[in-house]
Amino acid sequence: MKKAQIRTLKKQQRKALSNSSVTMAGEKISEKFFSTFDFDYLDRIKSVHAYLPITKNNEVDTTLVIERIWEEHPNVEIYVPYIDDISDSMNSDELVGMKLTSFDGLEKNKFGILQPNKAKSLLKDIHKIDIILVPLLAFDLQGHRLGYGSGYYDRLLSKVREGTLKVGLGYEISRYNGALPNGHNDIKLDYVITEERVYEF
Repeated sequence: MKKAQIRTLKKQQRKALSNSSVTMAGEKISEKFFSTFDFDYLDRIKSVHAYLPITKNNEVDTTLVIERIWEEHPNVEIYVPYIDDISDSMNSDELVGMKLTSFDGLEKNKFGILQPNKAKSLLKDIHKIDIILVPLLAFDLQGHRLGYGSGYYDRLLSKVREGTLKVGLGYEISRYNGALPNGHNDIKLDYVITEERVYEF
């Protein structure tokens, strides 16, 4: 299957998930995240780049992970993608990271994605990120992911330092039985966490 066909299939499968299934999966994925990256490890790191889910698309909810890091590891900084509607930064080569300190006062950008307002501080050095949580539509057992096709996360992942852990969050239905089509710009993940298991590549 071609990338476009796989995207269509996986979007349909994910869209068909019930609200209760999405909620339950998000809780299980959060628990698996914290069993994979234990308290001592998270206490030693400095920052996590996460994403805020597009709920209408049934993306895996990251808020449980973010809230628990805030509660248990207050020294860890959380960053999320930020899109400047005025400068049209989604037409630039990379996503911009904005520090997230609360879920209060979030605003929707032109794509309908929640993000902090401009009062928060921008991520100035991508190399300071220790873990990056990556949304996906599909993944295979070699660690390749398939996103929405814009390439923003591939460019972001290509810029992080070598030791940064690239962690995809998805559902078991996101798994593709076979090798996903991939090119030289596609960056492999280190882990994928689903509601059923943790895949390490």
